[in-house]
Amino acid sequence: MRHLLILLISIILLSSPLFGQTERPETIVIPVGTLGDISASRKQIIQNTLSQELTKYFRLVPQDKFEEAQDQAFEELEYEECTEDQCIMMIQEILQVENVFSLQLVAEDGDTQLSLTWVGLDEKKVLTDFCEECKTKELNSKIELLVKNMVQQIGQVTKVDAEPKEKLDDTTESYTYKLRGIIGSGSSDKTEFSNMSLHFVWDWLGIGLSDFYMESTSSAGQKYELHNQSLDLSYTYADDYSFSFGVGVIVDGEAKSSTLNLKSTAVSGYRVMGLMGTDLGKWEFLGGYQYSTFEYKNFTSTKNFNMSGGLMVFGIGVGF
Repeated sequence: MRHLLILLISIILLSSPLFGQTERPETIVIPVGTLGDISASRKQIIQNTLSQELTKYFRLVPQDKFEEAQDQAFEELEYEECTEDQCIMMIQEILQVENVFSLQLVAEDGDTQLSLTWVGLDEKKVLTDFCEECKTKELNSKIELLVKNMVQQIGQVTKVDAEPKEKLDDTTESYTYKLRGIIGSGSSDKTEFSNMSLHFVWDWLGIGLSDFYMESTSSAGQKYELHNQSLDLSYTYADDYSFSFGVGVIVDGEAKSSTLNLKSTAVSGYRVMGLMGTDLGKWEFLGGYQYSTFEYKNFTSTKNFNMSGGLMVFGIGVGF
């Protein structure tokens, strides 16, 4: 009975995740360095992402211990000796930590270069990547890829017990092409109106069609129906959120009154639109406002028919 109990305990201990695993090595994480127009909030998000990715492979030295060691290094080294590499080596000696990671971002004209540096006791490696017009989440994806690549390169040097190797993919959640559907409707008194738009977006430029319909009944009981289509162009700027601004030229339409036997197909006008969106994977969710003004010529024998107004619009897009 005693032997069976010992055997059972041994099996439990050996099967526990606390046994049979190599303890993750420690690493120092230098605060993210930036050069160029990078906001403090974006810098902090990137710092958080770097720390999160490194915790998959390392135990991070607490920030307060790093700062204490940094102050001590500054005190012990002469001014001319305190180069970046010398200071890092001194901090490693003080903390008795073999690994140091640092990330630098350089931004210019909307483009960003990422440079991830690893310093060991006898070796130093640098990996870089480049991102054009990147959102913060795209930079986060680049950081994840850089960390994975770096860990695979230094695995034999530091004996990091890395995660099982995955096929690395440089694909982010940024899509070159998007198809957007936008709708809006409203009513006031005896008037109902609606709009439907379909836009194709390529990077920052969009082109599409909008279809507007309105039905109204006057106080005298006269019914009017207005219908027009516009050819739209839009510009989209994207960071953490997307902002789209569009203008459309009305190219076709019809206004009629069945009760008065009136009709006009000579229409002109324009519409403008502003949208704000956010991405969820390949899906995009949008909301905004659209304003239209148009004129139907010779609606009656004596005057044209003019109309203008706006409505809230909402949409959904899909990237591919």
